[in-house]
Parts: sequence; C-alpha cells; structure tokens
Amino acid sequence: MGKYLICISYFSLCIYAWNLKPTRPKIAFFEKSDPQFQMHEDTLYQNETKYTGKEFALYPNNDTASVASFAKGLLEGIQKKYYPKHILAESRNYHRGEKIGRHVGFWENSLPKFDYYFEKNEHQGSFKEWYNNGKPFKYFHYSKGYESGSQRMWWENGIIRANYYVKNGRRFGLIGLKLCLNPKDSLAKPKSRI
Repeated sequence: MGKYLICISYFSLCIYAWNLKPTRPKIAFFEKSDPQFQMHEDTLYQNETKYTGKEFALYPNNDTASVASFAKGLLEGIQKKYYPKHILAESRNYHRGEKIGRHVGFWENSLPKFDYYFEKNEHQGSFKEWYNNGKPFKYFHYSKGYESGSQRMWWENGIIRANYYVKNGRRFGLIGLKLCLNPKDSLAKPKSRI
C-alpha cells in the first residue's frame, strides 16, 4: 500500500508540474528616442517608474546602433554599441548600474580600441588602449581604482611616451609630462612695459 501511495503522489506531482507554465519576466523594448523614457542621473524612468527591460537605438537605415538592458532603472548585464553594418564598437558589463568585468571596444576597422577590467565600478587589473592603426597607446595596471605597478604609454609612431612604475602611490620613472614653465613663473604677473 505504501508503494502504491508513493507512486500516486509522484504521478500527481508530475501532472501538476506539467500543467505549470514557467513565468518569465516580460521584457519590453523601447527606442532610445521615445519621449516617455527619461534618464535622471544613472537611472532610467518610464513615465516616473524605474524601467526594467531593453533599450535600443537605430541608425537611419534601421540598423542597430546600441542595445542596453535595465533592471529597476539601472544598467544590468551586457551593453553593446555598434558601428553601421552591425560592426561591434564596444561591449560593456554592468551590475546594478556599476561597471564590472571586462569592457572591450573596437575601432571601425575591427582593430582593438580598449580592453579594461572593473570590480565594483573601479578599474582593476590591466587597462589597455590602442590607436586606430593597431599600435599600443596605453598599457596600465590598476588595483581598486588606483594605478599600481607597471604603466606605459606610446606616441602614435610607436616611440615611448611614458614608462614608470607605481608603488605605494608613488611614481618612479619617465612619467611623460613636459613642464613648459616653472610654477613660480606661471603665477607671476607680467611686468608693465610703461
């Protein structure tokens, strides 16, 4: 009798589960130019209510220019921007409106433009940028939003512009600054010619 009761219970549970329809959140889409949507600081509102759903922008030829996701008005998940002809311009990741994870960007010729990492909205780890000819512009390193470790920058012709190391908040090496005036000279009033 016990086995029979267990079988009936299991069978009843299966029928109940079969009849349940999964509830998925409704995903709304809107065009960025729609006037009922307004951005206030970092929060998107739809008629005074924090928006949850997707936002998209189109080029005049109806090609996708960007797609963004929001949860309770804040950026959430992968956000993408495109050049015409659906060429990826950038991909960024957000959680509750804060930058997280890897953010990458590309020039229109598909060469890399930037490659950053974020933790809790602050730069963390490697930070790389390139010129549109593919040559490196900047290779920096960050720890909790502050420069840390090796930092390098180049001119567009490939010549080193800055090469320094940051330890305990202090920079050591070629920092790439050129002072044209001594600070005392820049504050002095010009002498009268009369």
